[in-house]
Amino acid sequence: MNGAKLPKLSGGLCMIDRIYTVAEVAARLEVSVKTVRKFIRTGQLKAYNLGSKKRYRYAIRKAFLEAFLAAREVTGIEGVSDPWSRLDQALDFHLGISGKSCVDGERTLQGIR
Repeated sequence: MNGAKLPKLSGGLCMIDRIYTVAEVAARLEVSVKTVRKFIRTGQLKAYNLGSKKRYRYAIRKAFLEAFLAAREVTGIEGVSDPWSRLDQALDFHLGISGKSCVDGERTLQGIR
């Protein structure tokens, strides 16, 4: 680009930025259009309103979508440091198990009659 400045629109939007519609974002995220609109309405996903206050028509920058996804990145099972603890809780609830013991590194169940 040899130092040439890119034309900018108001709000810092560059004319060559990738812009998505609500339907395109919904397809990429595999959610409904209604869900994407909810993300925008609640401020979770930034967007520009190109329509009116009565008829919203949103434009979502690629950077906004990337930031939205980065904020939701997880590295394991949400809220559980030991995934086995959730399994144990589910087994206790569904099987009515009163006690558990570990023998030689294997999980065995007690209290099942």
